[in-house]
Amino acid sequence: MKVGEKMETNLELPAYVESSLQLFTQSIQEAFGKSLISVMLFGSAAEGRLRQTSDVNVLVVLRDFQKEKADGLHGAYAMAHSAVRLNVMFLLEGELSLDSEAFAVKFSDIGVRHKVVFGEDLFTNLRPSREGVKRRLKQVLANLILRLRERYVLEGPAGKKLASVIAEISGPLRACALSIAQLEGRKTIHPKEALAEILPILKTPGYEETLKRISEAREGTALDAPETVKTIFSILEIAEKMAGYVEKIK
Repeated sequence: MKVGEKMETNLELPAYVESSLQLFTQSIQEAFGKSLISVMLFGSAAEGRLRQTSDVNVLVVLRDFQKEKADGLHGAYAMAHSAVRLNVMFLLEGELSLDSEAFAVKFSDIGVRHKVVFGEDLFTNLRPSREGVKRRLKQVLANLILRLRERYVLEGPAGKKLASVIAEISGPLRACALSIAQLEGRKTIHPKEALAEILPILKTPGYEETLKRISEAREGTALDAPETVKTIFSILEIAEKMAGYVEKIK
């Protein structure tokens, strides 16, 4: 793909999101030139499942990250970030292997849910080690548990922001469920399905209602305070049980 050429199609994005992504992709080609190796869309946007609360997540892989080139992208990125909640991870080519271990849960999720917008598909042969995935799973789940407890105390039982906390936490929780499915050799291909699969295994009471509330929160549906609080504590229990489950995976 040359500078100015249209990006890959069949991304199943709303027209305004595709337009913003196209402008950003063209701008990063112009700013970084031959330093740009790949632009990959990942997460819900890559599946055509954008929700009201969804970010548009992009991974950019570069040969180098120089001040002058980065400065040239500032305006385009700020505009796309404001317009469609575009969030970009900037990685150097030599960092991929190390980061796939350090962020094994996220990279496992990206490996399953991504589309190449420009350049090479660098996830074809990129696989975090089993021990790396297990180690990172423990870290992510521990962090989720701590964040969830802190946010609940901060917002209080009538907190209006608790529904957004559910939407925010559910993405990493689903990604953890997908990583567990991969470790166990299950052929689950979507984080949402992976979470639905593991909850009966964890014997989490009322899990079907929790899954429903998570989906509603991600879609921006208003939840009343009792439902929200109940869901917060259900998610907390799920994360705690999931952390214990990871310890038992051989």
